Amino acid sequence: MNARTAIFTKVIPATGKRPTRIKATAGSTLSVTISYPMEPNDQQDCHRIAAQALLDKMQWKVGGLIPGALPDGGYVWIQGGEISEVLDAAVAALNTAPRFKVPSKACDSYDIAAKLERIRYVIAGDYKTAYSIH
Repeated sequence: MNARTAIFTKVIPATGKRPTRIKATAGSTLSVTISYPMEPNDQQDCHRIAAQALLDKMQWKVGGLIPGALPDGGYVWIQGGEISEVLDAAVAALNTAPRFKVPSKACDSYDIAAKLERIRYVIAGDYKTAYSIH
């Protein structure tokens, strides 16, 4: 997994023939679908299991995954690393997410500071505060 590869996870609702599942995708061709885990009870951890299943399938080794919640209930996962690498990956991930476009890093210092502040809260797991930052 390179620093700009993002993994997106989303819930696929149950049908008459299949249980609830989570699908993890990277790019347009890489994906894995798992049954929704009964344990753990935390939604983010269930999505992390799906992201890890894709990493295992592709035999990608990463130092850690940083989650970000999406408005549709899914998650985006980026590789952890130096904060500049995390910012690059976060901007790249958000630019590939549906319904979102983020300007390049060539923006004013206020925008860069707001992005870094949001990332700091996401890394700490405080998503409510992170997504209240404008």
